[in-house]
Order: sequence, then structure tokens, then C-alpha cells
Amino acid sequence: MKRVIFVAPAILFAACGQVVPEVAVATTSPPPATSTPTVTSAPTHTPEPRPTDTPRPTDTPQPTPTAVPTWEPVALGDIETALKEAGYRRFPFTNEDGVSGFSWNNSNPYERVTTWDDGTIKMEVLHNDAPVDRAERMERHLAVLETVLPAGFMTELRREHTAYNTSAPTSVTGEPDWISASGDESQTVWAEYNGSEFGKGGYDVRFSLWWWQSTCPPQYDSCYYSDFPGLDFSGDSSFVFHTILIWLPDEGAGS
Repeated sequence: MKRVIFVAPAILFAACGQVVPEVAVATTSPPPATSTPTVTSAPTHTPEPRPTDTPRPTDTPQPTPTAVPTWEPVALGDIETALKEAGYRRFPFTNEDGVSGFSWNNSNPYERVTTWDDGTIKMEVLHNDAPVDRAERMERHLAVLETVLPAGFMTELRREHTAYNTSAPTSVTGEPDWISASGDESQTVWAEYNGSEFGKGGYDVRFSLWWWQSTCPPQYDSCYYSDFPGLDFSGDSSFVFHTILIWLPDEGAGS
């Protein structure tokens, strides 16, 4: 099974005008990797089970089987080159399992692309706007991948994402698909909601909403994120990220 790996930005605490050393937000869960990340791991990717075949009566004509497309694998290095040429800046990281990768940031530090050496790609945008606005911002990431990934796959990806994006709830509530509370100083919590998967032509994709919450400890006047400029807070701070994860065919990982 393939793993989803997440890295959290760093959070800084301030008291009486003094800044104490950085404390990582996440220690046991999901990624945004940056120049000073703590790398953590998250849930494993389990493909949805395929339905079993039901035998047809012998006197029932068999339909002509529909061909399942198989698209050529793409090297992860080609995708990373495309991101670089599109103006994305990269920040390296290595997680606790020894898997390396890059967090890619273009114009918005909150909405990044992450690549792992095992052939996993993550694209995310904030989920706090209308579906049409989310689609527009996600399209900036998709347009880069389109220059490298097979055209047939990109058509399917956009179609599936449109269906997911328009049906996704405006906020996350209820029981999550997966949750981790790290118990660190900032009481970091990561939780995944509304997961949906599809696979075709050797490519696997998962759409989901990731909720991330941090708490500024009461002994500090305020806290701020080293990688999210202009944001300081006291009490709780949370984000919901609208996320697409893509697992390249095995031949593309590490190529």
C-alpha cells in the first residue's frame, strides 16, 4: 500500500516581545514542507475494492468489453521540472521513514504542491471560498501537471474533481475518515474528511478535505506561523485544505 506523508509548517510563540525557538506544529501526522519542517507521516492509501464479477447465464449474449485505458507512466522528475519552469520554488524535506521530497510554493504560501520520491503528488488550496473560486485556484496547479501527464488522465482528473468540488460540504463536521492529535505544545490536530478515490490507467487519485488546528499555549501573548506571513493568533487557529493526491504508476516513482 502507498503512504500519504504530511509535513507541517513551523509555529512560533511570542511572549512579552520575545520569540522562543521554533516548535513544530505536527509531530505524528500529515504535509506542507518548508525550509524548517518537522516531517511526519499520515494514513496509508488503500485503493477502493473492486466489485466481484457476477456470472451471467450462458444464454445471455455477452457485451463487448470496454477497453480500460492504460496511460504511459511519467517520471516524477519531469513533473518537478515543470513546476520549476512554472515559477514554483521548492523546499526539501525527508520524513521519519526516510522518504524525501519537496514542497513547492508559487504565489500563495497556503496553497502548495508537494512531491515525494515514491511517486506521490499533493495539490492543495484553501477550502474557504465558493466552489468556482476553489476550481480556479486548483486549476493553476493542474495546468502545470497538464504539460507532463497524459491528456486522457488529465481529462478524467478534471471531470472527477469538478464532481467532487461541487458536492463537497462548505465545512468539515462529524466523524473524520482519519484523525491524529499529536499532543505537542501547540496541541496539533490533523483530520481528513470526505475522502473519495478513483483509479484509471495506472494512476490513483484521492480527493479529501484536511482540517488542521493549532492552539497557542496560554503562557504566550501570541503565536504566528513562520511559513504563513502576516498571520498571528492566540487561542485556536485552524485551516481546511481542499486536497488532490495523485499516485503515479510504479514505473514513474523515482524515475
